[in-house]
Amino acid sequence: MALFKWKLYKFPWRLKRRLDNIFTSFQLLRLTLCYNHATLSPTLIQIITKPIIVVSDFFNQQFGRACMVLVVGLMAVVNLIYVVYVLPHLYNTSKPSAVIIFFLGSWLLINTSYNYIMAVVTGPGYPPQAVENPVSVCRKCFSKKPARTHHCKTCGKCVLKMDHHCPWLNTCVGFYNQRYFFLFCFFTYGGALLVTVSTNDLFVENFYGDTLKEYPFPGAMFPLNLLYASFQGSSAKTRLLQQSNNYDRLGISETAEHKLVIFLYIISSGLAIALTFLLLATAKLISYGETTIEYQINLAQKKKLQEKNIQFKNPYHLGFNTNWKLYLGLQEVTLWSFLKEILIPSVYRPEGDGTTWRTQKFKYHFDPEKGLQVL
Repeated sequence: MALFKWKLYKFPWRLKRRLDNIFTSFQLLRLTLCYNHATLSPTLIQIITKPIIVVSDFFNQQFGRACMVLVVGLMAVVNLIYVVYVLPHLYNTSKPSAVIIFFLGSWLLINTSYNYIMAVVTGPGYPPQAVENPVSVCRKCFSKKPARTHHCKTCGKCVLKMDHHCPWLNTCVGFYNQRYFFLFCFFTYGGALLVTVSTNDLFVENFYGDTLKEYPFPGAMFPLNLLYASFQGSSAKTRLLQQSNNYDRLGISETAEHKLVIFLYIISSGLAIALTFLLLATAKLISYGETTIEYQINLAQKKKLQEKNIQFKNPYHLGFNTNWKLYLGLQEVTLWSFLKEILIPSVYRPEGDGTTWRTQKFKYHFDPEKGLQVL
């Protein structure tokens, strides 16, 4: 009787184990007879995202020059609006502040323009015909690929230390123009931040008029205030709409000022927010000695090695200070070097030729329990 009870108690677990074995056997049979590599998750993701990639490549190829014209035109329009409408307002409010902002803005504009032009003119750099130690041969253009070189579909070439293809430059960001691109984004961010902060009072006056107190958020958070107003069943009232009795008396210049100041603030604040995330992401990659493409590759390699209990190390991560020094092309890390190489427009001279790289050397120790470990 005791033996019968024991078997009856174990019956559910044995039944579950038996069903699991049957299910596993059928699954193995199905995969053996009907296996298709195209049904795997990575392949399905590639198939699903293929139209997006094709559209993106077509956009980059066809509208690269249009994006460049848009960048230059937007820079010109923003600076023109600021000089014509905002700067006189600041001068009437506080002359010392207006003078400081004028010279600071001029310095930012010069650096932004210089680094943008140099990023476009210099180009990313391409592998030479004779590569001493190629790591592979490109399957698309059949050129010898040095380490850290990748093929760009938009350019149709292999690019040295390719980071990404930038439509705003109409070229790739790579070995020779990486610093110009980063400094262009950095000084553009500084200019957008300067315009946003110095235009804030004038924007609030034109956008809200006397209704700012009706909204729960500060004037700079106009999207949240507009969202709040939509839930309240009304729209934000601007100074121009409030003074409906005086609307007909406003001249063309005052109407243009009202609209252009709002346009200027929205563009500059939106650009400042977008560049904040871009600069933070780029700074993180620089600190770890990676490009955007290498980050994705290293992430996949790290996951594979973790399954085998092996620790992954990036061989091009030479340390925080060294990574930034090499990226910015600084011969030495001093205040004078930083001043003349970064804060003042200068020619970028990267170390090496983009085909050979300094690498970190690691010592390994095999632990029977933890696997291969880096010392």
